Amino acid sequence: MVISDRYSGYLFIDLDQRQVCFAHLIRDFRRMAKGEKDLRWIGERLLRLTQAVFRLWHLFQDGEIERMQTASATLRQKGRSPNDFIVNIAHAMLGDKPSQKLLG
Repeated sequence: MVISDRYSGYLFIDLDQRQVCFAHLIRDFRRMAKGEKDLRWIGERLLRLTQAVFRLWHLFQDGEIERMQTASATLRQKGRSPNDFIVNIAHAMLGDKPSQKLLG
């Protein structure tokens, strides 16, 4: 897996073998959140999703969950199903309120 910016020199690498650097994505999301008034909500929600992803990553790094898959068990302990996690991500992308359960 190659993690990089969007430099065109990487276009020879198959899409399934490369990933955009998260720092670049976060910068884009911040710019969106401060940009055109009618579209700010998209950047704000993407930033909250990013925070949720990194919260899970830090739980994994701190040994609080053994594998990322165990995040579903953590969600169940908090009264949420793994499907709720996916539904909340979808709601966050669409701008619905249920995402607040996950994104805080």
